[in-house]
Amino acid sequence: MTTPLGGEFHQVAFVTRDLDAALDRFETVFPGRRWRIYTFDSATHATAERDGEPTAWVVRLALGDGSPQVELVEPVSESGIHREWLEQRGEGFHHVGIVVDSVPDSLRELGRTALISGTGFGIDGSGAYAYVDTSAELGYLVELLEPPTSLGEPDAIRNG
Repeated sequence: MTTPLGGEFHQVAFVTRDLDAALDRFETVFPGRRWRIYTFDSATHATAERDGEPTAWVVRLALGDGSPQVELVEPVSESGIHREWLEQRGEGFHHVGIVVDSVPDSLRELGRTALISGTGFGIDGSGAYAYVDTSAELGYLVELLEPPTSLGEPDAIRNG
């Protein structure tokens, strides 16, 4: 499905307190899906910013095969938007990801600034994203994404 930005809906993401327990639950709804599990943090990015300032955070995430991709995110660090969302709203739906040609151009087109953004998180330094705070209008966030060439080998693979 094409979005107003010309990109494709790529991902539906949920935050959880316990990634392994969430995988157990999601596997009952999405049986047979393969999940790639990563530890993802701001230190492995070329840039990681919140409201235009450097930021630090760590999450565990599981990326499910399929379209759209299902992402489960467990905050590990005590800071970050995933941790804040979990504490304020509890477990559940967090954001949709839209693949775009250019994150900066898409932000300009929307007339918005990035809540958080990052670049260079792929193993070859590729990839960029920006989360736009649309929670007041939509009840969730929107992630604009230029996918990396590869995230590299996952920490684990789980076949549901």
